[in-house]
Amino acid sequence: MKKALAIVILVLVVFVGVSTAKVIVLKVKVQTANVRSEPDTSASVVAQLKVGALIEATSKVDSWYEVSVAGKSGEEIVGYIHSSVVDVVSGETPAPQETRPARTEPAPPVSKPAPSYARAAAPSGAKNFKIMAGLALANQRLDSDTQKAIDTYDMSKGSLMGFGAGLGYEFSLSQNLFLELNACFLPGGMKVTGKYLDSEVKVTAHGTAVVLGLLGKFKLMPDGATPYAMVGASVGYVLSMKVKTEIGKETDEEDSLKDTNRVYYGINLGAGFEYPMGGLTLVAEANYLLGLSNMAKKPAEVEDKAWKSYAKPTTITLMIGIKL
Repeated sequence: MKKALAIVILVLVVFVGVSTAKVIVLKVKVQTANVRSEPDTSASVVAQLKVGALIEATSKVDSWYEVSVAGKSGEEIVGYIHSSVVDVVSGETPAPQETRPARTEPAPPVSKPAPSYARAAAPSGAKNFKIMAGLALANQRLDSDTQKAIDTYDMSKGSLMGFGAGLGYEFSLSQNLFLELNACFLPGGMKVTGKYLDSEVKVTAHGTAVVLGLLGKFKLMPDGATPYAMVGASVGYVLSMKVKTEIGKETDEEDSLKDTNRVYYGINLGAGFEYPMGGLTLVAEANYLLGLSNMAKKPAEVEDKAWKSYAKPTTITLMIGIKL
């Protein structure tokens, strides 16, 4: 008798727990919503959901819902989504359930009917890796004496256009603030054109460099299509540098790498725009690199006090790419 009574009480507890469990149906209302590993904006992103996706939540922690989404291989991924990016469709205030009558033996398991909507599939992680390519305009800032000599001979200094490419990886610091580490292949140099003794003169210093950058990035919107701004520091290493001199029909070219300080540094300013499209995120970006170090190497025979010449690089890049 006591054993039967214990079974009845156990069955009552189980059925009351099942009947009062909350199931909250949510609908994504932004273009792309992040599902994070913890209820915190600095936590890693484990999945992303598109606008209109319907998901189930079983609990709420402050402003975060605990949800489950299907991964690429079909496994369940448990994470948290912020209440600001979803609307509650049903289940926020569940109706009181009727207690089932007591039974003298355990009831057979009741299968839960499948929901009438499809569970949203999500990628396994956020898109943080960036590939870019585009055009670069290279120039150099010269010391006053060198610039004065160019002006005296009625010549002009201009930029060189070349191809640039780069890679980047983005780390999340908060909902809108990120840190980006990037590496770029960029052209460098400048050109001086004019006339001397009735002959056309063109002097071109052209080279290439690898530049590493560490930049802070602020996004106006944490998810979806958004503009952003960047600022940081860059360090470059010159791979090649040649000077080509053309006077009339005569041409001469020499390697000037030995006269160049191969390591240089500067500050980087930039702005861009991200736009999710399908499984990719399109990126358009403009950057300005202001070199602060002197690339002109001081000859050994010149004293430090007499050396006032400098050539400091500047580069403007316009690139497009994708984030994976």
